[in-house]
Amino acid sequence: MISVILLLLVVISSTSSFKIAANGYKPCLDASMMITKYSESLFSPSECINNELTLIQNPWESSKVNNMVAKILLEEKLGVCVNIRRNTTVTKGLELINTEGKDKPIVILEFWKSGRSQDYRKYVQNGKYIIDLGELGPIGRVGWYVPYFMTERQDQTDDFVRSYRYFRTTHVIPFINGVPQVLSFNKQIIRNLKLNLNVTPVPEED
Repeated sequence: MISVILLLLVVISSTSSFKIAANGYKPCLDASMMITKYSESLFSPSECINNELTLIQNPWESSKVNNMVAKILLEEKLGVCVNIRRNTTVTKGLELINTEGKDKPIVILEFWKSGRSQDYRKYVQNGKYIIDLGELGPIGRVGWYVPYFMTERQDQTDDFVRSYRYFRTTHVIPFINGVPQVLSFNKQIIRNLKLNLNVTPVPEED
């Protein structure tokens, strides 16, 4: 039954790799999933009694979608109760697996390895309960994109973006970054393009 569950999770994940947290096993990550290996006797196809699986939900939309699809399929098709831990940072999710992974199954459906080498070393290579099952699917490509409708309506948009680096006399313009929990490469992109922009984080709400 465990193999069926793992196959199911691989199919529903729209990211890139699969990780498993397990008793005595070691881990890994990359746009991925992680889960703790657990007793097969806990997973009966038609009952949802004392066989709870925990999904770690990160603070971005694709994580929410992945978790909700997994919850529906696991509960309705396999009888596995699912508890979603909402708005948990990536690091906190890895810590949870390494502290509680030997006692209960915990899954992270989406882990992006890029830019998280320290977490990877600490919780995967040197952790206790996660094992690398290899990459899953699509590769995430980081970059900036101008919507097609904008260039259609304002055909000078593309020229302006391409030439902006040459306007060195302009004041530094704030570039509003996303929430700090979501990995960003905007500073590197701005530096590579030699743009007169200053990355400014979105103020966090209380």
